[in-house]
Amino acid sequence: MTVTKVRTDVSAVKELLRSDKEFLKPLIQGAVQDILEAEMTEALGAEKGERGSRSLI
Repeated sequence: MTVTKVRTDVSAVKELLRSDKEFLKPLIQGAVQDILEAEMTEALGAEKGERGSRSLI
């Protein structure tokens, strides 16, 4: 098995972040959305669009 090492040039990453101020915004929004949906699924006991088996009363 061949192992390939990827070395990230820190200056290239810094330049990318400087050139595009909104670079991380969609990534962070997606991660937060996934976390919130997972927490809601756990709390309700049902997936998005499903009815849970828990009673509200």
